[in-house]
Formats: sequence, structure tokens, C-alpha cells
Amino acid sequence: MTVPVQTVWPIEPHTAAKHELLRHYLAAWFPILASREARIIFLDGFAGPGIYSDGSPGSPVIALRTLLNHSAFPRYRRCEFIFHFIEKDPSRLDRLQTELQQFDPVPSNVKVATHPGEFQDVIEEVSTSLSSRNRRLAPTLAFVDPFGVSGVPMNLISRFLDSNKCELFLILMANHLNRFLSAEHMRSSRDSLFGTNDFSEIESAPSGEREPLLVDLYKAQLRDVARFQYALDFEMRRVNGTVAYYVVYATRSLTGVEKFKDAMWKVDPSTGSYFSDRNWNQGSLLTGSNVELSQLQQRLGDEFGGQDVSIERLEEFTLVDTPFRKPHLRSALKSMESSGRIVVTRPAGSRRGFPEGTQVRFNRGLGI
Repeated sequence: MTVPVQTVWPIEPHTAAKHELLRHYLAAWFPILASREARIIFLDGFAGPGIYSDGSPGSPVIALRTLLNHSAFPRYRRCEFIFHFIEKDPSRLDRLQTELQQFDPVPSNVKVATHPGEFQDVIEEVSTSLSSRNRRLAPTLAFVDPFGVSGVPMNLISRFLDSNKCELFLILMANHLNRFLSAEHMRSSRDSLFGTNDFSEIESAPSGEREPLLVDLYKAQLRDVARFQYALDFEMRRVNGTVAYYVVYATRSLTGVEKFKDAMWKVDPSTGSYFSDRNWNQGSLLTGSNVELSQLQQRLGDEFGGQDVSIERLEEFTLVDTPFRKPHLRSALKSMESSGRIVVTRPAGSRRGFPEGTQVRFNRGLGI
């Protein structure tokens, strides 16, 4: 892991892919929340200078552009959109403030604030202020992209994002953690990040198997300690095939899971699980229309063989327990119905598709 020392640095392909993941998700998140809430917050905890050396935009600029250029934005004048950008490096903060001037003047319902300092210090101050006033955070998406593994303690994430409609989009340097898992100088930061000091099972595993275990442990801690109901991850690989980091997303909303999965599959139309720098500017060899769905069909048969199941339960299972999306489920069910492996009972007035209220009976021994 190389930490840049200059104010502005070159962008790497997996960084651009990470930003695409964020942009696709925000394009869905903004209108969904704005249609229900009076105020929503996007917080960038390690904002950077807002631009890369080739002119590519950084995450603060991407977030603002995604909102202001959104076709639905004019419909949500009654919602207040608040952007908080935290950056500890003075030269980068100055450059960020310069880059943000391109949006002046912002619409009256958009508020933009920059904050000098460490992410942990700024968020501790906000959390203390909210607690002292017996207030809770407005619906928030926290984008946390640190250089390294320090400064993002699990107990702070738990306290700050404890409201039901708060979500986390965090970059987890599992490769760096794996390399220095038992190093004395890493233990304090490691234990703080995960909210536990029990890494015995991971430490006893072969080195090549530790990274996925670290990601699984972090997601489990987000569920158990921070009380997020769902946690997903997306892998970012360098051109040599090694993992650069994982994007970890946490939410308490099944709709959030659905929209984040949609974003994952837009970045990786073949598996929805990873991006590799090797594929940059080459296009995908597969599209969403030719994804191999036999794995999903097998999972459905294994889980629900011999049962009558609602379409809503099948959607939840697909989103939470498999790599696939709702459209994949419908394609899989259509094929299974045609081959007689399931019997579909649709609500009155529906003759095709899988609308709300549909019941699906899975035959035993599907023999996928």
C-alpha cells in the first residue's frame, strides 16, 4: 500500500471503478431517500483534493455531480441535501475547496461544508454534540476511504451510524491487514477497526486464505456490534491479480441491498463480485443477459425444495444469500417454470411474470 505524499496524485483503474460503484449507488440512493425524508446527508470521511492529476474527479465532486445532474433532482426541492467533506491535509483541503467552487452557487436546498481534521476527531465531536442534545443523525451515507487501517474505530462507527436509515460505504485494506496481522505495531489499529482482539482463528489459517476471513469478520462485526442488518463486499484487484482492497457496504434496508447489488453488477456485469485493473477499458466479455444462472437455480432448489414460497421471500433470499439480483431471479424462475421444476400460482388478474403476491412451489429433487 503506497500512501501518496503529493497534494494531487494519479488515479488507478480500481479507484475509478470504486467511484463508479459509488456513483451508481448514489444515483439510486438520492431519489429514494429524498422522496421520504426532509434532510439527507452524504459524508466523505477522507475527502482528498477532489481531483486527480489527469483531471478525473474525486469522490466529493462525483457525489455532488450525481445529485445536481440527476433528472429527479428538481422534484425534491423540499428535501435538504447536506454534504460534509472531511480532510486532514491542509493542501488537499485547499484544493478541494477550489474544486468545489465549480458548483457555486449551489441550489438553496443543497448545503456543502468542508472540515479540517482527522475523521475520527470530527465524527467524535459530532456524535458528542448529537448525544448532548438528545438528537439522532439524519439519514446518512458515510463514505469512509482511509489510507490504511487506523482512525476508523468500530465503536465510533456503531455510535455515529446508529440511526436506522444510516449506511456505510467503507474501503477495507484486507491485504494490508493480512500482511501485518500479528505485528505488534498493528494490533491497536487492527483491534480498534474490528472492535475485537480475537483473531486467533484467522491467524491460524494459511496466509492465502486470510483475506476473505478478515472481510467476513469485519462484516460480522458490523452486524453484531454496529447493528447493521446487512453487509456486502466487492473486491478490487490490481493488474497483477492481487487484491487492492474490498469495498464493504452496510445497511439496515433490503432496498439498500438491492440498489447496491445493482451497482455491483454494473461495475462487474459478469459476476457482480469484483473488478480487476486488467479489464480496464477492455469492456466486459459478458453482459447481464447471458449470466450463468444454474448456480442460482441450484441454490433455490436446495433451499426451498418441496416448499411453497412467496416471491417476496425468494427476492430476499436472492439478494441476501446469493450473489444475484432480482432480475436474475426472475430469469431463473422463468426457466424453471418452463421445464416443470416449479409450479407458479399468480394473483388474480396476472397471467405471466412474478408480481407481488405470487407463490412458487418447488418440486423435490429438482436435478439441476
